Amino acid sequence: MRKIRLMTAAAAAAVMIAASGCGAATSASTAAEPAAEAKTVVEAAAEEAAVEEATAEAASDGQNPIMNYVGAYTDENGNGYSMLIEATDDQDGVYVTIGYPHEDSYSYWEMYGTIKDNVITYKEGGKYQLGPTEEDPDEEIVYTDGAGSFEITDDSKLTWKDDKEDAGNGLVFAWDEALNKKIQDRMAEAGMTADGAFEGSVLNWAGPYSDLNDLNRTMEISPVEGSDTDCVIEIQETTSPTLTTTWTMKGVYYEETLSIDYKECVKKEITLDNKGNQVSEKVIYEDGEGRFTIDEEQQTIEWSDEVEDAGRGSRFGFQFSYENAAAEEAGTSGDASAE
Repeated sequence: MRKIRLMTAAAAAAVMIAASGCGAATSASTAAEPAAEAKTVVEAAAEEAAVEEATAEAASDGQNPIMNYVGAYTDENGNGYSMLIEATDDQDGVYVTIGYPHEDSYSYWEMYGTIKDNVITYKEGGKYQLGPTEEDPDEEIVYTDGAGSFEITDDSKLTWKDDKEDAGNGLVFAWDEALNKKIQDRMAEAGMTADGAFEGSVLNWAGPYSDLNDLNRTMEISPVEGSDTDCVIEIQETTSPTLTTTWTMKGVYYEETLSIDYKECVKKEITLDNKGNQVSEKVIYEDGEGRFTIDEEQQTIEWSDEVEDAGRGSRFGFQFSYENAAAEEAGTSGDASAE
């Protein structure tokens, strides 16, 4: 199953857990947990992928050196920062997620980099802001062009050099045994399988997608709890600067067939002015039905629409940044979230 990378509002609200406790670190194995009781993206990302990354098979020509450092870390000075390191399928690839709870919001950084000579170097890193609670999970993109590095010291600590805004000034991250145990316990409670996936859950496919055959079309799969449906799916197509078409539907996920069946799809046409403000909204229909079929090997989703065959030729690929879809499809992007 795919490793979920994106912490969208819906995915974050579904899987984030509370972090508690504070205080100064005493050693690399007992570093302080993040300050304040907050829903942390770092722990959420760990719930989704840490086990899979930690048990990844070695590449045919050698093991990724980051495997020696996979896991959760916290700022040893007790400033409230937490960090997750994950391996990728690339021999030297690294995912790094850093979170920090403010009084009324939550900041996090996600970046993809490579490791060489105990230095992780990254570019196109992203910084994001989330609301502090599940009831207020709105996400703001602060930037997606961050760059910098992490130096791994002889005692397995990491010093962050952030070239974008010097966010890592004075931060040294140390291994946090308690936080790693908490992550493992929460994964078990959540019913995750040994490879880091949620068994039989649409959460394995939650997040944003771009149509790899039409980059004017995007899709978002958002899990729903306490309902007779498993998720809400919204597809958006920009046909011109002043016209956007949306399809919104409720879906039921079937693990055995890797498909999502939907009904009650609402199609709308939204007219915008030259400044991007909505001028009018027209409902085209409200009774659409169809299916999304997941190709687990290719990590793509195809859309079959029974009303007007709107999904003909669609092939949605999971994307962190929609604007990087074309580059990633061509294999040229170093986007922080690329799978």
